Amino acid sequence: MGSQPYTLEVSTPGTDRPLTEPMHFRRTVGRLVEVTLRGSAADGLAPQGAKGDGTQITGRVLATTADGVDLHVKGTKRYAPHTQHIPFAEISKGVAQVEFTRPDTTPAPGETED
Repeated sequence: MGSQPYTLEVSTPGTDRPLTEPMHFRRTVGRLVEVTLRGSAADGLAPQGAKGDGTQITGRVLATTADGVDLHVKGTKRYAPHTQHIPFAEISKGVAQVEFTRPDTTPAPGETED
């Protein structure tokens, strides 16, 4: 290093790691994720009007089941907020989103609400 200028990059390991297995989604309960649907699934699971390969849905993971994940999808001007079940077989890619101010609606274990 000496007297030469250098750049130090710091990151959190795994923040951009793809969610490829059901257990990865179980670990993200409560977090915001973005899933990309497979082509055939995009027609049936995507919001109205969104069709074709690679449709992306962003939502908060509410729960996982043996066959899929339940997402709370935020509303838009066209669509009301809703919960959507997406089978794992229909997800081609999933990524947890980085949030600096994640909404915390439930107290952590051992804490009490004031």
